[in-house]
Amino acid sequence: MPATPSSILEVDLAMPQERLPGGPVVAVLPVLFLGGLGLWAGFHWDRLPPRFPVHWGIHGANRWVTTTPTTVFGFLAMLAFMCLLVAGLAWGIVHRTRRISTAGAGAAASGIFDGLWSNY
Repeated sequence: MPATPSSILEVDLAMPQERLPGGPVVAVLPVLFLGGLGLWAGFHWDRLPPRFPVHWGIHGANRWVTTTPTTVFGFLAMLAFMCLLVAGLAWGIVHRTRRISTAGAGAAASGIFDGLWSNY
């Protein structure tokens, strides 16, 4: 008598640890490029235009600032800060978000987490 196939399927839903694509070096690479641009601007100050655009609209550049150390390096610092902020947010999402597991140690940890927040 042949055995009947089971209609129950089991699937392992455990996922490997997520990482930032390319790792932390790639995440901070834009900041390194901005630092290199700042070095270039410092050594080639005489080649910079007297004004540069900082805002563009539908008809082109519509806000300009004069080329001073404060505007050039402040603009680069603001961009570097925004790059670090986005890299930090990406790291936080990848490493600090709660992953739901259905079996094993992950499920036990998930149950403990659920128990901690059940009073709220």
